[in-house]
Amino acid sequence: MAAILSKLLQQKELTFDEGYIVKVAGLIKERAVLIPDLWEQSQFFFVAPESYDEKVKQKFWKPETPSMLNGIVSWLEVQPEFSSEYIEDSLKTYIKEKSLPMGLVMNTLRLVLVGGSYGPGVADIISTLGKNEVIERIKKAVNKIPV
Repeated sequence: MAAILSKLLQQKELTFDEGYIVKVAGLIKERAVLIPDLWEQSQFFFVAPESYDEKVKQKFWKPETPSMLNGIVSWLEVQPEFSSEYIEDSLKTYIKEKSLPMGLVMNTLRLVLVGGSYGPGVADIISTLGKNEVIERIKKAVNKIPV
């Protein structure tokens, strides 16, 4: 699957490290049944979303969302580790400590990171994209999506 994904990326003139492509392929393998599914299910790992699903925005983007996301950016900036397991546990702890609604936080993060409501687990997405890319995507969404 990684080899096919690599060829798709070459066709789109996108260059990524082989290890990264293998990791992404592993995360999407259960969601990608046909070859076109590979790109649909993985594109956000290679290209940041330029638009956001309207239905998901209407459901999860609230007046307090930008402030909540800015808080998550501050939290992300000081994380000493970025493994999926660490992010999963640490993010859940952060959400509980701030008394934030878990579903709202996770679905909003998915929206700003992938552009919709699909993809593997949020912690896997965050860990794979990396700290700088995740922070950049969150800030971009906060500035782009009207309240």
